[in-house]
Amino acid sequence: MKSLMILMCLLSTSVLARTYTLTSTQGNLELNVSLEKGRVFYSLNKAGQVVLRKSLLGNQLRGIDLTNGLRIKDSKTYQNRSSWDMIWGEFATVKDHHDGLKLMLTNGRVDMNIDFRLYPDGLAFRYEFPKQKNLNNFEVIDESTEFKLKRNDEAWWIPAFSDNRYEYLYEKDVIANLNVVHTPLTVEKVNGPVVAFHEARLLDYTSYALKKTRPDTLKVDLYPWANTDTRVYGKTPLVSPWRTVQVAFNPAELVESTMILNLNDPARDDIDYSFLSTGKYVGVWWGMHLKKYTWGRSDRHGATNENVKKYIDFAAKHGLNGVLVEGWNIGWDGDWMANGDIFVFDQPYPHYDFAGLSKYAQDRNVTLIGHHETSASITNYENQLDRAYAYLNKHNVKAVKTGYVGTRLDKKEWHHGQYGVNHYTKAMKKGHDSKVMMVVHEPIKQTGLRRTYPTLVSAEGVRGQEYNAWGMPGNTPAHTTIVPFTRSLAGPVDFTAGAMDVLFDEWQPDSRVPTTIAKQLALYVVIYSPWQMLMDLPENYEARPDAMEFLKAVPTNWSKTVGLNSKIGEFATIARKDRNSENWYVGGITNENGRIVNIDLDFLEEGAWYTVKGYQDARGAHWVWNPHALEVYETRVQGGDDFDLYMAPGGGVALEFIKE
Repeated sequence: MKSLMILMCLLSTSVLARTYTLTSTQGNLELNVSLEKGRVFYSLNKAGQVVLRKSLLGNQLRGIDLTNGLRIKDSKTYQNRSSWDMIWGEFATVKDHHDGLKLMLTNGRVDMNIDFRLYPDGLAFRYEFPKQKNLNNFEVIDESTEFKLKRNDEAWWIPAFSDNRYEYLYEKDVIANLNVVHTPLTVEKVNGPVVAFHEARLLDYTSYALKKTRPDTLKVDLYPWANTDTRVYGKTPLVSPWRTVQVAFNPAELVESTMILNLNDPARDDIDYSFLSTGKYVGVWWGMHLKKYTWGRSDRHGATNENVKKYIDFAAKHGLNGVLVEGWNIGWDGDWMANGDIFVFDQPYPHYDFAGLSKYAQDRNVTLIGHHETSASITNYENQLDRAYAYLNKHNVKAVKTGYVGTRLDKKEWHHGQYGVNHYTKAMKKGHDSKVMMVVHEPIKQTGLRRTYPTLVSAEGVRGQEYNAWGMPGNTPAHTTIVPFTRSLAGPVDFTAGAMDVLFDEWQPDSRVPTTIAKQLALYVVIYSPWQMLMDLPENYEARPDAMEFLKAVPTNWSKTVGLNSKIGEFATIARKDRNSENWYVGGITNENGRIVNIDLDFLEEGAWYTVKGYQDARGAHWVWNPHALEVYETRVQGGDDFDLYMAPGGGVALEFIKE
C-alpha cells in the first residue's frame, strides 16, 4: 500500500466541493480535507478511530474574510523520507518522514495557502500568506482553526490569559468544562488515543491558546497586542507557526514524538557547533529561595566571592560543569521585580570579582553561568544586548540564564504575544551569534526552535521546584507525573530537581518538597534537559554520598528515548540511552500513592546482560513522614526480561543499566 494517497472528486457541478485524503500507513493515520460551500474543513483518524471530527479552518484579516467564500486555485502533494543528526538531545538521529498536501486558496481577491503534513506521530498544518498584488501589510484579528473532539474527552490543562504565565498546577477535566487553556494541551479520548495540541516554529507571530467555543470544540485563540484586537501585524510573504496534533495510542508514545522538532528549520551547516556542551550545574539560586541568601546586597548576599568559590570548588570536586550565580549585577537592590529598568548587564557589584571568579572557575574546568534577569523590562534589556553578550564572551562564560519575572513585558504586553515572541527571538539569535548557551525562564513556550538555534538549550515555562520553598501548598506529588506528557512535549524543561533535604526546617519550616529523594533522582531521567541543575545546597549533597553517586553518573545527552509504562497524573517511567556508552537509565516516579510498576526491558539489547544499580525508596519511605530513606542495590538482568519498580508514596526509582 502506498503511504500517500490523494483522492479528488467533484461532488457537485453547481457548488465546487473537493475532498483530499492523506494516509500514513506507518502511523496508521488518515487526514481528510474538504472544501464545502466556500469553507475548508479537516478531520483526522487513527487506526479507524476518530481523533478529530470535521473542524473548520481559516483566518480573519482586518477587512478580509479568509474563512468563507474560498475556492481552490491549485493543489500539490509532496513526500519526504530523510533523517538528521541532533547535536544534542533525546535522540542521536531523528527520522523526518512525512506526506504533504498544500492547498492554494483564494476568496477572489486575496490568496491564502494551507500546508498539511502527516507524520507517523501526528498532523501539522500552517497558513501561508504569499506575496501578492492585493495584500502587502495586513493584520490578523482572528484565526478560525477548530479542533472538534467529544465533550467528555478529558484534558490535562493550565489556564491561559493569566498573570502567572505557564506556572500553574495541571488540572484534569472534560472538554465541555474548559475555558481558555495553554498548549501543550494533552487530551485522553474516551476509549481512544491520546492527543496533544501545540505549535511549532513560532517566529514573527503570536502564540495561541485554545478556547472552548462549544461543548465539544476548541478554537485557536491568538494572544493580542495591548489595547487592540490585532493579533498579528504581518507583511507578505508570511507563514503562521505550525499547528500540531500529536497522536499516540498511549501516553508513553508521546514521549518519543519528534514531530515538533522536524517542523523547524535545520541549524546552519556553515557553523562549527563544537563549542556546545551538555552537563550539570549548581548555583546559589536555592539558597535565595530558602532565604539563606539574598539577591540584593545585604549581610546575606549570595553573590560574594567567598560563596561563589565554595560552589565552584564543589562543582570541580564532583565533576560538575557549571555554577549559576544570580544577584551579581547592578539592579537587585530594593524591589527588583518592579524596577527592571535599572538592571545593568555588564556591571557587577563592586564587591563581586566577575573576571577573577570566571578565571577561578575555568582553571578548575568549570564555567560560570551568567544571569540576566530583566523583570520583564525588555526595552532596557534590548538596549544592552550587545554589551551584555560581549561581556559574557570577554570572560569566557559559556551559558546564561535569562529571566522575565513580571505579569507583562514592558508593563503592557503579554509574554506570549507577537511583541514577546519577537523579543525572545531577538535574544535567542543574540545568544546564538555570540556562541552562548541559553536557559530561559518565564519564556515564550518552546516550539522546537532549538533545532535551528541549538544554543537554546533549555527553558522553564512550568511550575518548577521553587514553588516548594514558598510556603504550603507548593507543588503536589502528582505534578511531575503530568509534566512529561504536557509541558515536556514542547522541549527541554529547566525544572531544577535534586533536593536532598526536602524539609529544610532550618530555613523555611512552613515549606517542603513533596517527594522522596529517590524521586528527585528519578526526575533527572523523567524530565529532560541537556543542562540539569543540582539545585540543593552543597552541604546537603556532601551529606548524601549514596545519592551523589547517581547524580554524578547520570548523563544529560542521550541517543535514544523510550516511553515505558505510564499513566498521566499517577506514574511515569521513561528509559534513555547514554549517547557516549551502551548504558541505559530508567526513571520512575509516582504520585501520592505508592505502587509497584512492571516494565519490559525490550529497549535493552536482547540477550545481553546488564548490571543494574538501583536507587529506590527504602521500605517504609513516604514523602510525608520518611522522605529521606533511600536504598541502593545491585542486581543483574538480561535484555528482554521484565522488571518491577518499587515506588513509595510520593516516591520514585532511578536505575542505571551497565552493559556487561
